[in-house]
Amino acid sequence: MKNLVAEHKLSLYKTLTKLSENEKSEVFLVQHIQTNSIYVKKILANYNIDVYKAIQTIKSMYTPHIYEILEFDNELILIEEFVNGLTLEEILNTSKCLTEVETINYMIHLCDILGELHNIDPPIIHRDIKPSNIIINNDGILKLIDYDVSRTYKTEESCDTVIMGTQEYASPEQFGFSQTDCRSDIYSMGVLMNVLTTGNYPKYHKNDGTLKDIIKKCTKILPEHRYQSIKLLEMDLQLKLEQIKKKSRDNINLICDLEEKKVTFKDQFTDITLKNFYKIIPGFRSGKKWKGIIACFWYLVLIISMIVPNGNSFLDDLIIFSLCLILTILYTNFLNIRNYIPLLKKEQIHFRILGYIVCTFLLIIIAGAFMEIAKQ
Repeated sequence: MKNLVAEHKLSLYKTLTKLSENEKSEVFLVQHIQTNSIYVKKILANYNIDVYKAIQTIKSMYTPHIYEILEFDNELILIEEFVNGLTLEEILNTSKCLTEVETINYMIHLCDILGELHNIDPPIIHRDIKPSNIIINNDGILKLIDYDVSRTYKTEESCDTVIMGTQEYASPEQFGFSQTDCRSDIYSMGVLMNVLTTGNYPKYHKNDGTLKDIIKKCTKILPEHRYQSIKLLEMDLQLKLEQIKKKSRDNINLICDLEEKKVTFKDQFTDITLKNFYKIIPGFRSGKKWKGIIACFWYLVLIISMIVPNGNSFLDDLIIFSLCLILTILYTNFLNIRNYIPLLKKEQIHFRILGYIVCTFLLIIIAGAFMEIAKQ
């Protein structure tokens, strides 16, 4: 009876073309004869049906949905969602390697689906995470595929009964030293991150960028030295992504500040001629009369202090005049000088007040020192 039901369901799908074939499976592109929808049909000779039944219950955008699981003639036949896109392997063949931000984003999505698999009871271990088993669809969404060598974790077993997985991405325990668990997938992710960012395996070329420490921890020989859960790895990846974004924002702000300074400086001197040179002088820049009157009075005081005899030496008068002029430039933010002094360029008013006090104090000390030197 089961075979009849399976045969009827399979008769609803017309084979369009064979996509791939290996010792594990045959994969076909098929079309539903009633709805005309496109699907992928996989035929497996060696399989663990419990793995696929568990995966079918997962509602995640990061793995193809399984619509049908059918046992027929000692084979397992799956009807899956068709994913139109490129594998990471195909992307690497074109671009050689990805940026660290692209890699981190993909790895966070991969953590999402692996977290779902590892949280199933019993946990499902993928065991074959590599670029060719990850598709990026046309909308840029990651899809983890190919669960042919996946297995459930069994607490009573000390090692895997069958050694499977791709050699360069497989963790040491996948070679029969101990049973694979979620940390085996974490090891593979470490190798994958290295390949995506450098174009090579860690043993040939280690990543020395932002992901260096994460990759190093993922690929530790002993499972107990790696991340102990996919959630912990995801948290570190999120943290790295935030650090990169913050650094990028800081760099953008710095560039904007520099551009603003250039524009401001340029604007101050635009259309300045001998006739309107006064427009860049503090007190006359805004065009307000009351500011101009105060400025005239202040500059007049400075000039008089230099030319009217007051018992001081000319050098002392020059030092005092220079001090007052520099303080004027400082307090009026002439040529945006405030942007070049750390405390004064802060937005918080208390920092600016402290900055003015410190600068004034230092300038008075320097002026006093020059006057003492002049007396000698």
